[in-house]
Amino acid sequence: MQLYAEFGRQSHFAKVTLEQLASVPVEVVDRQPTAVGFHAALDGFAVFRHGKPNWESFPQGGDLSWRGDLTLSCLQRLWRECCCGLTDGEIPRWAGFRLLNKSKGQSRMFKLELWVDRTEEGQVEAAKRKFGTVLRAAETQFEFVANRDKVSRTGKETTGRRSTAQRSNALA
Repeated sequence: MQLYAEFGRQSHFAKVTLEQLASVPVEVVDRQPTAVGFHAALDGFAVFRHGKPNWESFPQGGDLSWRGDLTLSCLQRLWRECCCGLTDGEIPRWAGFRLLNKSKGQSRMFKLELWVDRTEEGQVEAAKRKFGTVLRAAETQFEFVANRDKVSRTGKETTGRRSTAQRSNALA
């Protein structure tokens, strides 16, 4: 499995195998508690740091400020718990994260999406439920929302915006 991360409005993708992510020493992040993201390169991992409310690394994302830090150790835990107890057939072949910054006035909300290949709608339901549970347990500032193709719990494609009740039901 590979992890695809897109931060803010400027695309920055990371392709990381689950084994690579699980093998990263947690103390790397512990020494950098302000890390809010990561990327992978051929020679290893690196983390982004923020010393100001906005990311200096992403000039096009000037309005992207954080209410909480997303650390590499948090991502490690998410993947480990998400895949724990799932068979190979239940783990999506192509999946990933996307962080969305939803700003309205002074209120900012960040959402974490799970991306899946639409051909694997039936296989990803268990992973979606695990993600929802883990995100709440991790006490992050992120909300779990529908996957990129907006596949409902019934496996049918949906269109338009989902209501708060629908989002809550998806987490149940």
